[in-house]
Amino acid sequence: HHRAVAFAARLFEAPVSGGFEVAVCGVPHPKSASLYQASRAVSYLALSPRPVLAPRATLILACTLEEGAGQGPGESRFLAAMRGAAGRPQALLAELRRRPLLPGEQRAFVMALVLSRHRVVVVSGRPDVARQAGLEAAASIEEALEREALRLGRPPRVLVLPDAICVLPRPGAAGLA
Repeated sequence: HHRAVAFAARLFEAPVSGGFEVAVCGVPHPKSASLYQASRAVSYLALSPRPVLAPRATLILACTLEEGAGQGPGESRFLAAMRGAAGRPQALLAELRRRPLLPGEQRAFVMALVLSRHRVVVVSGRPDVARQAGLEAAASIEEALEREALRLGRPPRVLVLPDAICVLPRPGAAGLA
């Protein structure tokens, strides 16, 4: 088991210095097709037990969303829960802790955890989907980065993960910076 873990770490972990104020999270097909699936990229990064993000970092989620939030009943529940607590992640967490979760709502719970710690900006051809879920939207990665530079008053320290589903940055020697 330990040898398998070490082998997987060499394939999927990337050592980076910490303190990134922005992370650009690319999501390849097929996970990129729905917000339900694509949102995994930001949750894996934001909720990592070994964080590389600065507090209140902005996560830019680059995805296609050709299926919108997703096409199944779980995906519909995810969107309904996200919509119901737009801009209020603590309220969503409190609501979902009071009762058993329905299939799909667990993803909304995880996203509420992410949003309680970080901002999420979705870059896709479907800004309507991001806004329905109470998330910010941008027309391009460049636009999202420019907004962050304006908000901070300087260029942010940026981590770029072309495949944020399969690569997990870990604190360590500067590698990807």
